[in-house]
Amino acid sequence: MNKIIKPISILISRIISLLYPDFCIICDEYGVSICNICEPSLKRSKKQLATFSYAYYDYSDKKVQKIIKSVKYKNDINLAKNLAKNLKSKIDQIISISKKENIILLPIPIHKNRLATRGYNQSKIIAQSLLSVPNIDYKILICDALIKHKSTDNLYKSTSVTSRLESIRGSMILDKEKLESFREENKLNNINTIYIIIDDVSTTGATIYEAKRALLEANFKYVNHKIEGEYIYAITLAN
Repeated sequence: MNKIIKPISILISRIISLLYPDFCIICDEYGVSICNICEPSLKRSKKQLATFSYAYYDYSDKKVQKIIKSVKYKNDINLAKNLAKNLKSKIDQIISISKKENIILLPIPIHKNRLATRGYNQSKIIAQSLLSVPNIDYKILICDALIKHKSTDNLYKSTSVTSRLESIRGSMILDKEKLESFREENKLNNINTIYIIIDDVSTTGATIYEAKRALLEANFKYVNHKIEGEYIYAITLAN
């Protein structure tokens, strides 16, 4: 059955590509979601909102904002895949620091009501895109163990770090049993595993701090303490 389904899925994908071809989101060049001229012109991030977080692009760049919105609100999977390959450099940096061999990506979750309306989670799309990046010589997997059990729609009305932290605090929990089962199924040695929170953009750091809080309350340890080999990082497309 799988031998039949795979060719059909490939054919459907090719038909969709013909009916809805890619155009560069910046200059409208045919055939690519972002071209080799426009992508290098995007402003790179030079800031860290937290010692454990990394970002590739600078969100103050209007073109970067346009790209993030396309991934976030238009389910632009091809664009996400093209951008994800650049995040590999950040993962390589983390691997170099942590000296670990296994990576579990934890996409920032969205509330079930938002998921029902939007139909997808943009952070998971970015995480899935990282799996298809070539020349990765370490084990990298995705686990949906973070859960958004409280809606935070009012979060985006404030740009204050303090008010955002207050609004989002307690909105996420970790399904620890799911994560432990995932590690067992994939034969992951906890001593050689790091956990990378994945999100599209972080402007104040409130969301990634909340995700880390959820992990820490589930008995994870701070990265700089190096306790039990459990490391937590965060990577976003932009900040």
